[in-house]
Amino acid sequence: MCRHKETRKVCSGDPRRSDRHESHDTCTWYCQEDAVPLTGVEGDYVAPAARDTYFQNEPNLIAPFDFDYDMIVDFTTKLRWAQFLFVPPCWATCLCCLPCFLQQNVEWETRSQHVALTIDGIRYVKEKRKTLCGLPCTDKGRESKTVPYDKITDCDVQEPAGTACCCCIENVLSKVHIDTASSGSKGDGVATHELELHGLVVVYGGTVHAASCLRAVFVKVWAMKRPGQQEMLEALHVQASVEKDDCREDGSSESLMLRAGPVQLHHEASTARSLVLDLNKLSQAFVAFVGAS
Repeated sequence: MCRHKETRKVCSGDPRRSDRHESHDTCTWYCQEDAVPLTGVEGDYVAPAARDTYFQNEPNLIAPFDFDYDMIVDFTTKLRWAQFLFVPPCWATCLCCLPCFLQQNVEWETRSQHVALTIDGIRYVKEKRKTLCGLPCTDKGRESKTVPYDKITDCDVQEPAGTACCCCIENVLSKVHIDTASSGSKGDGVATHELELHGLVVVYGGTVHAASCLRAVFVKVWAMKRPGQQEMLEALHVQASVEKDDCREDGSSESLMLRAGPVQLHHEASTARSLVLDLNKLSQAFVAFVGAS
């Protein structure tokens, strides 16, 4: 099994082989050969090596992340065609030949987006891109957004499951929702998020791993939000990995440890300590009451 006594240690297997990581469910840290150290924060966290070089000259860059552009384009194109076929009013767009540019519009929109962690916050950028029929007059300008870490109230990670439209298009895109105090439901009851990232992935030796990236984003966002807890997060992560290996394979403890992230473990540990203190106080009060009576 893969046990990291320290977060900077390399896996016992060959770090160049991506299949070594596929069976290591608890190994959310990455081999140094496939990773770059986080700069600008204390601790020994490592970020997955990204193929996207858009932010390579960005000042105060911590860690860029990759989108699986091909998967996003394929899924979104199928979804748009299904919506076009099942909604008759959309057929009127045939007069403008818009269906002829449907896939190209998806390509332009998808490949223009980039995301990275910086010292200031989560930076999300959409480059200048073509829209509609691709004429210069329909171009859309560059968009940039930075969500400061101290404004983040929730980082929700959702792995793909189910179908997206009429039970015929499988949901294959992972989702990361970043919320702030201004997020929430509008008057129509639809939930809004400060930032939505679909299709994030990590690449090991040419193999795409979506789930690993979700865990990496989750851990790094909360690590940056609470920089004073870096050592605590590392210790809890190592403890979780060791305890998982020692659990019974068919027991509920293993699945619980797999699902519990460092921040969740810290919360559960704090709650348990509080309960123990309360129980001790109640016990002392009960003993005193019995002795007095």
